[in-house]
Amino acid sequence: MALSFCLLSEDKTAREEEEGCNLHVSTLKAGYVDSDICGLRHLRTPLRFLGIFGCGVAHYRRLPAEIVAGEFSEDQVFIAIEHYLRRPLMLLKVLNEAYQLYRFESSSQHRKALEFMILVMKEHPTNVSIQIAGSACLFYILRYVNLDLINRQRVIDVLLTSMEIHCNEQTMVRNCCLSLCQFEIPNDLLLNYIRTISILLVVLEQFEDVMTQRIVVHLLNTMACHVTGAQKLTVGGLNAVEVARYRAYARSRKKTFYCRKSFGSSVISMTTTFATKLWKWPGAFCGTLLVSSSYRFDYKIGWTKRMLFADETPENCNRFLNEYGMSVFYDCFTKFPERNELLRNMMGLVGNIAEVPSLRPRLMDVRYVSAFFKLLDNLSDGIEISYNSAGVLAHLISDGPDAWKIEDPTREEVSTRLIETVKTWQLRSFEPIIRLLPLFESRASQYWAVWALANLTTVDGAKYCPYVVEEGGVQLLRNIQTDSRSTEDLKRLADVVLENVSASTSNDMETESSSS
Repeated sequence: MALSFCLLSEDKTAREEEEGCNLHVSTLKAGYVDSDICGLRHLRTPLRFLGIFGCGVAHYRRLPAEIVAGEFSEDQVFIAIEHYLRRPLMLLKVLNEAYQLYRFESSSQHRKALEFMILVMKEHPTNVSIQIAGSACLFYILRYVNLDLINRQRVIDVLLTSMEIHCNEQTMVRNCCLSLCQFEIPNDLLLNYIRTISILLVVLEQFEDVMTQRIVVHLLNTMACHVTGAQKLTVGGLNAVEVARYRAYARSRKKTFYCRKSFGSSVISMTTTFATKLWKWPGAFCGTLLVSSSYRFDYKIGWTKRMLFADETPENCNRFLNEYGMSVFYDCFTKFPERNELLRNMMGLVGNIAEVPSLRPRLMDVRYVSAFFKLLDNLSDGIEISYNSAGVLAHLISDGPDAWKIEDPTREEVSTRLIETVKTWQLRSFEPIIRLLPLFESRASQYWAVWALANLTTVDGAKYCPYVVEEGGVQLLRNIQTDSRSTEDLKRLADVVLENVSASTSNDMETESSSS
């Protein structure tokens, strides 16, 4: 059996002896190995394994061993991971070295590196330090590998498992979320859809920093925009709406209700029922929450989630109303009248509610109708806010005079203003719609824009196709067709618009030929 030798960094004698060696003077004797490490020149045959990770000699050219665990090359790091797999402290040092390799793009074996990271994270699921290091390496490795479905699911499972076990570790959660963002969402997460949503909702409750919340909301946004109503209904069953409201409230009352020093882990396990009771307290929503601009991001998060999960799902719309959602709407409307992005998100959700006949009576409140009425004139950021407000009022009017329960504004006043407002739009330009086409980070807005173009160019291509061409929409639609972030539904809608434009252009050319 061949001799196995391991020189550790703590071996000070060996290190001191090595520092005293003159590598330029050959002391090779007949029958002995050629070695740049003085202490190993007595060997007659090479070692099977030499562990020199962290000893500062891994870069030596003449190392008398068949395999070497060190930090000089990627191969040495792989061997070190394999050899120290069940020695957590040493393994962590190796992973930190591996992280530097992948962070600074010094790797050429990304697929092999991926397999080692999966192995490491599965071997030590409860060691948070190893999980953080492994997930950080995965983030960089995933940029350079093209995985099939099975292997994508393997990586996703490792990341989700790590988040489940270490959901209270911010760095761990952030690493995993950033890694998940590199997959095709929601397609790659459909097999773990409910599991992923459940984890993300827990994370959203857990952490208050803006960066973590932005990443989580981006994932929720992307997942919710392109799934069926049935899946959104299932998500509603996970209390997504309640979590969004509790999250904003908890931040506003942080010193009273969200102090970990006072409540410890009980904050994390607080039930939705108790959170809902908090919201029923008089003045709980307005108060300190709305007077500070630092909470605007919480509102953006909450309204984005509510709009996505209430879309096309009457049950979730009803849940939103039951949780005093329209009171939240009115508070936001009065406190942030200039926040067009917030107003746009809110009216998008209210538009979904207005499409449910049985829920429309609950919108028939003088405060809410007055707000919709006022927003008809909001054209400061395109027609989207005005358009959605008009849609809500149109649905309320459609229920007939008997259903109109308020005196100011009257049904006749609203009807007259609605017609006047729609006349001012005239659709002389698609700029408000076309500018939304490249917004992959705002998938709901992008999807709405492509759908609107597909609808308009299908209904009257001769009238609307020229606008798409003249205002640069064709190239933006082609970009959507080729972009890997586009879903199949989005590409299909883009195809419809481009086909309509092509057909309209051909018809124009035929007409000109006939005229000549």
